[in-house]
Order: sequence, then structure tokens, then C-alpha cells
Amino acid sequence: MGGVATNYVFNAAGQRVSEWSGTLQLQGKYYWGGKPVAYYANGAAHFEHQDWLGTERMRTAYNGVVEGSFTSLPFGDWQTPAGDETDANHYATLDHDTETDTDHAQFRQYANAQGRWLAPDPYSGSYDMSNPQSMNRYVYAGNNPLAGVDPQGLNVKCSTCTNSPGSTNDPDFSFDPGANGSVWSGAISGFSYSSLTSTWIPGYEVPYEDYVPGHWEYQWTYNNYAFSNMSNFGVAGVQGAVGPVLMAPNNGQTQCTGGGRGLAGNTGLVGRQGGIPGQTVQLGTAAVIPQQFGVSSGTALAPYASSIYGTIGNASFSGVTDVMGGKSPIPGVNVRTAMQQLFPGQLILEIPGAADQGANAAVTIFVPQSLGCPTGTSATGR
Repeated sequence: MGGVATNYVFNAAGQRVSEWSGTLQLQGKYYWGGKPVAYYANGAAHFEHQDWLGTERMRTAYNGVVEGSFTSLPFGDWQTPAGDETDANHYATLDHDTETDTDHAQFRQYANAQGRWLAPDPYSGSYDMSNPQSMNRYVYAGNNPLAGVDPQGLNVKCSTCTNSPGSTNDPDFSFDPGANGSVWSGAISGFSYSSLTSTWIPGYEVPYEDYVPGHWEYQWTYNNYAFSNMSNFGVAGVQGAVGPVLMAPNNGQTQCTGGGRGLAGNTGLVGRQGGIPGQTVQLGTAAVIPQQFGVSSGTALAPYASSIYGTIGNASFSGVTDVMGGKSPIPGVNVRTAMQQLFPGQLILEIPGAADQGANAAVTIFVPQSLGCPTGTSATGR
């Protein structure tokens, strides 16, 4: 009675970013690539060091002095701190609640003593008929906590995946693809071709979905038609392998790279009709400014919307479902016009469920060849 409430502020990904007692800020958190890397409290910065799962194992001061160390078992149970214990991020980037001895994710609580969630998985997209563990809606990380994590409490993600090829020899073909951009002329599988180019496309994570593995992408000319083929390396630990896919003639994707402004999208719009006809706003999709893609409206962009995907900073998206809207940062100016004035020459993307990526974030985006690269990017690897 009569005490001061402690308030917590969370970002769009459900991560705690600050802690307040009344009007006094007790702590501020810093994240990089979705993982907590530092926090500011008691007038000093403290740096957090994690293992491959995102579990904190050491904490240091600004001058490198070790302030604390942390040990635990695979499911986060028997966590034992030694030294400084002034932050709650410990097991696999989850927020620990000392009162209940459970860990907080955005969508449910995790009981480390049992290695299970306290509520069933609310995300139907996490069912995988080839993986019986996904049928257990309480199991954590597919019952494999040394290889998987589940930071939102929705779907296991691979924590040991690699973004680079495990071999220089693609087993789907009889020749060594060599370095990126290598070009040959010759014959393969009975087809004559010329000007064959190989490009390594790095893997990335789709929010709340499986890891999309890296793959070699080939393009070649056959009888004056342009073809492309994607071939996965099958690197150990990679989920959702992509097999050979032959695209229709002259219907490939253009890889574009450059810089952009990545905004945290409004998760309250998820499930609603977006500004792109026929598209529903979903986590991990993007809201865009159609004019930056060389078209006049969301209707004009609709035929291409589901074929646009990529990354900006540490956030990834698959598909365009909405036209950017909301309150303008410049009074009296349309929000899309205002954003282009504030960030000239940058591609502006808004992704529900992703953290704010700031300005001048690295962009890799794939668009249909007939659309062309958007503002702030140019074609690469072609």
C-alpha cells in the first residue's frame, strides 16, 4: 500500500527496453540482432555476453572487468548466478521473473524447471507434419534446447544455422560452382547453355517461421530464354531445405542491395486487409511506399506483392501486404511524402513484429525482374 509501481516498456518484438519507478528510469536496454547486448543502470553501462542460444554467460563493466557469470542446464533450469545480478535477461534471451521462477516471452511463459511452456502454442503455423515434436503444443524448442530457441513463444528457430555454404561443391550438380559470380559455358543434364552465373544467397530468418537456408542461385541462357535455378547445400542444422526449382522463362527475381529506413510495424493491424488488394497484414510482411517501386498505388503493386522479400538491417520480411500509413512526422504532409523527405534516397520498409532498424540500414531485396529495383537499391549479382 502506498508504494510506487514499477513500469516496463517493451518493443514490437516483446523485448523489455526500459524499466521505470514512477518518473525515474531504473534501466535502459540495448539490443543487436534481437539479442540483448548491454544495459544502462545505476549510472553505468553493463555488457552481456551470450552463448549460441542467446543465454547470458558473463557480464562485464565498461572497462572489461567481469561483474558476473551464469551457469545453467540445457533447458535453463538450475540457473546459478555468481556476482552481479541486476538484469533479468538470462536463458535464450527470455526475461526471467524471479517471483514465479519462470521466463517471459511475448506470447507465453516458460517454466525452465519443467522445460515446458505454461500455455499451448497459440500459433497454428508452427505445426510440422514431418516433426512429431511440433504436435506437443507445450514442448520447448522441439525438445532440442541445444539447437533451437523460441524467443517469442510461437515457433522454434534454428540457433545453429549457418549463413554460408558448408561446401564449395553443390551436390545437385556435377560441377563445382566456385566463387560467387563464376561464369561457364557448356552442358549440364543434357541441356546446352551459355553465360551461366552462380550467386550465393545467404540464409535468413523469417519472423515466427523456420530459418530460410542459404543456397546457390544460377542463371543461364538456353535458346535465348533466361532461366534460374535454386539449389540448397543441405548444410547440417539448416531447416526448411530448398530443393531445385526451375523458374519460368524470363520470370526470375532481381536481387537488389542498398540502404533503407526500417520501421517497426503496427502489430495491431495483423489479420486486417492491407493497402495491397488481396493481401492481409501478417507478422513478417512489409508495408511500403508504392512509388518507391516505380508504381502509382497499392493496386498497381498487387501483382508483384507476394514475390517481394528480403532483409533490412537484422529484420527480414516475406511479401508486401500494406501501403505505409499512419501519423505523419511532418504536420500537414502525407506520411509517405514526409518519410521520403526525411530519408531521401532510402528504401522505407515497415515490418510488423520486427524491431526498428534505424536509418541507412543494409537492404537486400528480391523483386520480380519486370518490376525493377526500388529506391535506394540497385541490382547486384546479375
